[in-house]
Amino acid sequence: SGRIGLGRANGEGRATKATQNATTSPLLNGNSLDSTQSLLVSIKTANLTIEELQEVANVMGSIIDLENSNIFYGVATDDDLGDDLIVTIVATRPFDDTP
Repeated sequence: SGRIGLGRANGEGRATKATQNATTSPLLNGNSLDSTQSLLVSIKTANLTIEELQEVANVMGSIIDLENSNIFYGVATDDDLGDDLIVTIVATRPFDDTP
């Protein structure tokens, strides 16, 4: 079964905050992402820096077993977001699910 998390933030540290918000999103229904084998991470903002992309990757790396998981990143530009940054996480194939 899949899991999804959404996070949004602005201002200083927005990438870290949005990612943390996504990983603790109520949409996850209390499910942890730490046993997930595959993740899609979408970042949507008007302007993304390399440093912010690294912040998102650092937060994900602190939660996910990078040796045994696949994380796919995507970035979309939306000028209407202003200073907001949105992180959407779609997690599939948790270790505890049977095929």
